[in-house]
Amino acid sequence: MALDAYEWWFVILVGIVLTILAVHYGSTWLLCPPNAIPFVRIVDRARFDRPAWNEIDLVILSFTTSPQRQPKIDPFLQALQRQTARRHVEVRVVAALPRTFRGKPAQYLPANQLSPLWRDVVRLERVEDVGPATKVVHAGCLARQLSLQGRRVVIISVDDDINYPPEWLHCLLAAYLSIRTRPVAVCMHAASLMPSRFGPTHLAPLTNKPLFAPDQRIQFVEGFAGVLYPPEVFTRDLVEYLDQQQSRAIRLSDDLILSLWLKAHQVAVCNLGAALDFRPDTWALPYGEDDDALHVGTDGYGACMEEWFRFHSGSAMVSYCSPNTKRYVECIEELCRDGPGEVRAKLARSAREFVAGEGLIQV
Repeated sequence: MALDAYEWWFVILVGIVLTILAVHYGSTWLLCPPNAIPFVRIVDRARFDRPAWNEIDLVILSFTTSPQRQPKIDPFLQALQRQTARRHVEVRVVAALPRTFRGKPAQYLPANQLSPLWRDVVRLERVEDVGPATKVVHAGCLARQLSLQGRRVVIISVDDDINYPPEWLHCLLAAYLSIRTRPVAVCMHAASLMPSRFGPTHLAPLTNKPLFAPDQRIQFVEGFAGVLYPPEVFTRDLVEYLDQQQSRAIRLSDDLILSLWLKAHQVAVCNLGAALDFRPDTWALPYGEDDDALHVGTDGYGACMEEWFRFHSGSAMVSYCSPNTKRYVECIEELCRDGPGEVRAKLARSAREFVAGEGLIQV
């Protein structure tokens, strides 16, 4: 039976609404249901579609926040509460609240002065402020202890200014369970660093030869949108090393340092984001650009960006290089020099392997 004019208008209106929802929530189940993700040689598709949830006893979602931001992050906590994976596994949200923040004593509000969402958050209070890595290393040590006691635990770092889609944790855990390689980390985003594209020539220690090859690309795990780590990599000596670290470049290059640490422990990495049709840039919450944002504190994207214009094949291309990116290069440069301690030796070995073109083990 043919539709009349009013029915056609109704169909068109429904189509418009669905299109708007798909654009707005493009990285969630509307465009990317778990059983329709186009994986290529990354995971075992059959195991991904039917995750073996009984292989995980506990999932720890770990984050940190600033005293100023603490009352603002309810939307982030709500996003963690809405995760559909909670139907299948036990999820524990852990907040690492350091005794100092940016070198000053930190005063955090107790749970009874915050929203009810904080009642289910495990608080690790008065831990060392080790820079941006605070969000995962302390809870990581807790996860390692539980793992040594026989519990099958995974730990995932999360950022307090991200509105994680409801299927985010399901996708991350399903991918982890489908990968037969162990130990393995799963990230949603990988950073790519090209040191030769900016700044002066960086020289290798002793030889005074260029440290990086022309157009060399160094890839590492970026914490943006969450990273799943195997708990065994989080040792207390890493926390102590970061706590005592005098180098600002090393202390603030958390993504790079943790990537080097994964390599030192022979942990393979799955870049799940490369296989997903998702838009993590739409997940950011508005307060992510406030003055207390951690990435602003590390002179990252929120700091003054510098632009380099270069021309290739007659077309103008813009390359952005933030002070944070420069710090990654400085971090590698410093680690390639000899330093005391076992942790430093492991990081230095990984840094030299990165420079030699031996990147992370990928699955």
